[in-house]
Amino acid sequence: LSEDEQNFVNTQKKILMETYRNLDIYPCETVNMCFFMGNRFINDLCHLSMEKDGFDVSICINTKSKSCSVRSKNKDLHIGRMLQEIPDLNGGGHRNSGAFRIDPNQEISIKIEAIEQYLYKNFKEIRKTGKDCLKQQCVVTSE
Repeated sequence: LSEDEQNFVNTQKKILMETYRNLDIYPCETVNMCFFMGNRFINDLCHLSMEKDGFDVSICINTKSKSCSVRSKNKDLHIGRMLQEIPDLNGGGHRNSGAFRIDPNQEISIKIEAIEQYLYKNFKEIRKTGKDCLKQQCVVTSE
């Protein structure tokens, strides 16, 4: 790379890390998943939240494109298949990444909760310990 290209790459890395440091990351209650809002460095931010914060699944609500990007590091979870199987998401993708559109007539929290419920039901290994979910209502248990 030329010196200008190296400078550009280094500047972008600094902007990415600054964006990540200022990111408001919201963890889910019952599974090791988080969500946040952004419109730049989507893939990188999802991966940083999994690498640095230890989440198994990361969702970025893209405020520009009105879509949600979903990433996972769990080898047993196929994100694209999950997004197709959850009713009303109309999403898709690949093994470790996928997306779905945001419906302006529906709260995004409903879709995130649907993903959380799907993961809780189908992937015990990413459940948070001491939690049990019953019909969208999570309660602490003594397990």
